[in-house]
Amino acid sequence: MNPSPVKVSIIIPARNEAAHLPALLSSLARVVYPRDSMEIILVDHESTDATSRIAREAGAKVVGKRGGTISSVRNSGAQVATGEILAFVDADCTVDEEWLMSAVCHFEDAGVGAVGSYHVVPLDPPTWVRQVLQKQIEARPSLTKPNWLPSGNMFVRRKTFRECGGFDESMGTCEDVDLSYRIAQHARLVADARIRCWHHGEPRTLWEVFRKELWRGRDNLIGAFRHGLKSSEIPSLVLPIYFIVAIGCLFVTPVLWMFNSSLALWWLIVSSLALFGPIILLSGLLSIRSGTVRYFFHFGAYFLTYFLARGLGPVYAWRNI
Repeated sequence: MNPSPVKVSIIIPARNEAAHLPALLSSLARVVYPRDSMEIILVDHESTDATSRIAREAGAKVVGKRGGTISSVRNSGAQVATGEILAFVDADCTVDEEWLMSAVCHFEDAGVGAVGSYHVVPLDPPTWVRQVLQKQIEARPSLTKPNWLPSGNMFVRRKTFRECGGFDESMGTCEDVDLSYRIAQHARLVADARIRCWHHGEPRTLWEVFRKELWRGRDNLIGAFRHGLKSSEIPSLVLPIYFIVAIGCLFVTPVLWMFNSSLALWWLIVSSLALFGPIILLSGLLSIRSGTVRYFFHFGAYFLTYFLARGLGPVYAWRNI
């Protein structure tokens, strides 16, 4: 007789997600996995729409949560979960039929503490920004040992989750990076592209990219101090600051021009190279790796927006945007 499959608790944080939730719940209903070995827990974070009712009608357990960060909302779901594996997925996502099977198989290795994958970017609407985001994902290895896993498509062994203390509830963003680094101190992480989860809330325009990364940039530095600075984090911390400084140097050019035009010209050339050189390099490498050289300028526009927003994140009042 085959042993019963491991029980999985699917935890969905939600606030006013009535528009997106039916699609996620429908996709979960089609997941290939024994129903008596999975439970769906929706944590309602002060919704004023039909989010809770939709979840209950679909057979989900609904937990209310007032106040706190998204980290505390996810932790609330984990507290009532009975599964050996905790599967975190966002309410504006949909999943593949093999989503659970593709993830759970990795936990047969006792040394694995967390599994997941980067979101698949829906190409509806088919904007070039979404195409660029998806090309970046496709350029990554399909199976790898990542530095971190996104919390919107993350599976964690419950024992490991509790040993690590769960998500840091003081963090409003980048909590997934922080938790991943803490899990890595106890167990291995695995990223598998077969764990397909479509995130329908991905940015569609550069403005949406700017807003999102400005928000995420707030806690990027804080997280590094919380779990201890890792060498793999240095580029994500240093490059945004570098770009802000490079842009500042570029804006000094008009002042120099008033005193010495020759010096100002050289300053402009050097500052431009300092600003655009790394972007050209990154865009070129990604264009080659993804096999889409025609997206070179699109990658450049994305990276410029990304690093500008990340650099401003720690000092900008994001909630006023």
